Amino acid sequence: MNYKHFILNLFFAFVFFTSFGQKHTVSGFVTSYETGERLAFTTIYDTVNSSGTVSNTEGFFSITLPNGLVSLNTSYLGYQSKNNTFSLKRDTTISITLKEKPFVTGTVDVSASKPVHEQVLMGLTNLPVKTIEAIPSFTGQPDLMKAITFIPGFSGGKDGYSNIMVRGGDRGQNLILLDGIKLYNTSHFGGFVSLFNTDVVKQVDMYKGGFPARYGGRLASVINVMTHDGNKKKIKGKFSLGLISSSLALDGPIGDKITFLLSARTSYFDLILLPTNIEAKKNKKGNYWSYFFYDLNGKITYQYSQKSKWAIHYYRGNDKVETIDYINEGFTTLSEYNYRMNTLNSALSLKNDLILSSKIFMKNNVTISGYANDFIEGKTSSGTRYNNKLEKGLNSNIREISAQSRLEFYASDKHTFMGGVEYSNYTFTPMVQYSSVVNDNTGFESDTTIGYTEPLIANEFSFYIEDDIRLNKLLYLNLGLRCTDYFNENVNYLKFDPRISIRAMLNEHLSVKANYTLMHQFNHVIINNVSGMEREFWLSSSEDIPPQEASQWSAGIFGSIPGANLEMSAELYYKTMSNLLEFRFPPEETVNMKPFSETVIKNGIGEAYGGEFQIKYNTEKFRVDLGYTLSRNNRQFDSLNNGNPYPFIYERRHQLSLFTQLKLGKKYLLNAHFQFATGTPVTFPDAYVRSDEYAYWYYVYSGINNRRLPDYHRLDLSFIRRSKTKKGRTVQWSLNIFNAYARENPVFIYYKPGTGKVYQKSLFSIIPSISYSLEF
Repeated sequence: MNYKHFILNLFFAFVFFTSFGQKHTVSGFVTSYETGERLAFTTIYDTVNSSGTVSNTEGFFSITLPNGLVSLNTSYLGYQSKNNTFSLKRDTTISITLKEKPFVTGTVDVSASKPVHEQVLMGLTNLPVKTIEAIPSFTGQPDLMKAITFIPGFSGGKDGYSNIMVRGGDRGQNLILLDGIKLYNTSHFGGFVSLFNTDVVKQVDMYKGGFPARYGGRLASVINVMTHDGNKKKIKGKFSLGLISSSLALDGPIGDKITFLLSARTSYFDLILLPTNIEAKKNKKGNYWSYFFYDLNGKITYQYSQKSKWAIHYYRGNDKVETIDYINEGFTTLSEYNYRMNTLNSALSLKNDLILSSKIFMKNNVTISGYANDFIEGKTSSGTRYNNKLEKGLNSNIREISAQSRLEFYASDKHTFMGGVEYSNYTFTPMVQYSSVVNDNTGFESDTTIGYTEPLIANEFSFYIEDDIRLNKLLYLNLGLRCTDYFNENVNYLKFDPRISIRAMLNEHLSVKANYTLMHQFNHVIINNVSGMEREFWLSSSEDIPPQEASQWSAGIFGSIPGANLEMSAELYYKTMSNLLEFRFPPEETVNMKPFSETVIKNGIGEAYGGEFQIKYNTEKFRVDLGYTLSRNNRQFDSLNNGNPYPFIYERRHQLSLFTQLKLGKKYLLNAHFQFATGTPVTFPDAYVRSDEYAYWYYVYSGINNRRLPDYHRLDLSFIRRSKTKKGRTVQWSLNIFNAYARENPVFIYYKPGTGKVYQKSLFSIIPSISYSLEF
């Protein structure tokens, strides 16, 4: 009887739930009416059942709702909202098309596509391309990496550089992705120009904390850059002309199922300096300076069916620098001091997106990426008695081959699962140093090479799982675990990274959030500065160099006041780091011909903590974005500073960012961006004293980074005129003023022995520029 009762109870339970609690799934894509492109992170909200979701990076959404009336409101930044109302009786697939808002030169909404207090992941910021284009820049053209620094928690490095430091990390601890491809260098022109051409960028997602388990391998941040697939309706293009570079982008359809995207950007310093350089080389007098960079993006997207899409993306960027100083040394000797730099970034990906069911979405990606740099300095002396040639060089490179597969399972209105596997194979040549000496008169020749003449091979295998949990209408969780096995010929590291984020809605417009994140970084980067040009050396974890580790806690309160057009946030964080690295020899040396093991200081620890605050005000004609960060960031190595902690070189105790935008009539915009930051730490001698016993002078230091540069502040302005021609083409003129009040912010300071005077070196004063773009 018990068995029969069990069967009957199970039957009645089944009837009850299927009759009264049956639910169905609504799934599909959100696309742009104008271009046919799918829109990532679109908000879809059912106003009847008070349930919602957000489309994924490919514009796909899946939401499970009860039988009956459904009213889906779909909204996306810069587009008109749309309502779809229908009776839900079965699993339903729909296509939602949104139209762009009418063309009006107005304020740019810098808000996320979903209000920040509603997002579960605490450290996430969605950055639209229009925001990047609105921020005044050093070159007069949009710069993604510089635009990011107006967000609290993201700070820049030196004046004018496109480097990003996040919550106590250095730039090598940022995971930067281009359509899922890891990039190992993100700048041109020695750091002054961002690697990313914004003409091809569709969306940028940034995490400074609360990293979901799908991301790993870096300690500080995640910057995920996604590019356009290409216009499905017609061929379109954009030409831009700036202060130091120009670009051209084209995209459009090839038949019904294929779209293309092409872009090219190049500098023209060589053309500007051509007469001077010809004269210098011809007469062997003065200075020769040549610089050139370019980058290329190419993407083909094939919509095989409604459920399957393929895309191949290729990127290549190259920088070349050459300088020659002609110096007469004596009456009969001419010396040529030369310096050459060549850096190369390359990336290739093949991606497939596949809908397995109304609840399951699959992503597969195979990528190849690489970064290489080569630095050479030399001296050639020629005269009546001898001819000498001395050359020293250093090169480094890294190559990665990676395969990734991810499943997104929209199980119910309470659970969304995500799981995946990744495999990467790395080839490192971190530091090969060589020198040669040739004397034509004596016939003497010498060649020396030290360092990693044979490449190092490492492998990394990861799997992860996440669950977005809706406990009720007010409480959400994101739980995740990432497991990584990193191994090479001599070592094997197995690490587990738990992740947890929680969001509790206090009311409709106010929430509190908290998260804990553990991260490991297996590939290390050491950054060196030579003659103002920064370069990286990437190296593998080994027996002597264990993986870096960071543990971060953060919590905050987020809210909005719709009636007052205000959005506010306040976050606190605490982070510890271990197994950090530093250079041992002075950073201004190009090559010192020492073994690699003698140039690295290992096993450092770090601590970073602070608070980040942001207030946004936005109306139709006026926009204000105010951000402030208070932070501390320390490093400690047993063999440095007598084992005592010292401030990290990029620590800025106070940082303030104020961005404003004013609409002037129908065609004009005035943008202003003011920045203030405490000066970065610097190591400076406390005294220059003479030893009576040994009769020589020497510096006395009280510690590493014992002083600070003067406080940093700068105002950038841009005035934009944007209009349409009679043929419907968009024309934009932009007048940019970098450092409007000509503040001389020092990059470094130095002490002149004997005089007791301190001098400072600044790179930039006021820099005006004009840029032009035409969309056709």
